[in-house]
Amino acid sequence: MRIGAEAVAIVSSILLAFSIDAWSERRSDRALEADYLERIDHELRDARIVLDSILLNVDGSLLFAPDLAEFFDGRMAAGDHERLVVAIYKFGLDPLDLGFDGSTYDDLVSTGRLGLISDPEVRQAIQRAYAELQRLAPIGAPYRDEYMAALRALLPSDMRRSIRDACPAYRIYSDCPGLHLDDETVRSIVAQIDKREALLAFRMREQGLGTVRGIGRSILVVLDRTLERLEQ
Repeated sequence: MRIGAEAVAIVSSILLAFSIDAWSERRSDRALEADYLERIDHELRDARIVLDSILLNVDGSLLFAPDLAEFFDGRMAAGDHERLVVAIYKFGLDPLDLGFDGSTYDDLVSTGRLGLISDPEVRQAIQRAYAELQRLAPIGAPYRDEYMAALRALLPSDMRRSIRDACPAYRIYSDCPGLHLDDETVRSIVAQIDKREALLAFRMREQGLGTVRGIGRSILVVLDRTLERLEQ
């Protein structure tokens, strides 16, 4: 009987140790999960701020698309060519950095810890949010180099400076009453434009910016839903 009692005590001790270890491991996993979820929340909020900035830049650039279209369609009078020059410069502004920090999510995946996210719906929402952010990465700054090579390179640095000083940010031509460009230089710029090459570059960039705007807005919806889910 004594031996049996000792055996039971030993087995009970082993089971208790296993139980304590399992409890400790679960507690550690939950703490790690909470830490990852907090970091993911911050990372996605930062991504949303970046995406808002990207869309602001896109909308700002597209403000000048109608002026360029008016010129390429042959509807712009010669007296409006100063407005054209402003649009040429503004439409090529702001190289768009379409990358986002995904280091926390990458760490989750690479270490095999994605399964730590115990709620499957939260886990799926996070996976979708990061997959959506990756949709913008291959686009790069939409055809900006092609556009600048075709048009913006025509503008002398002093003229670009004058436009920048008189029309900060995305103020359109009508909001820049203090701007006065040299008429001869403006005529020279317009005369040098290869309409076929410039029109193609303009259309490509316009389409690229439109793509970024469309995808970006759909990503915002996904991010907002994911962040809302993380708050629950």
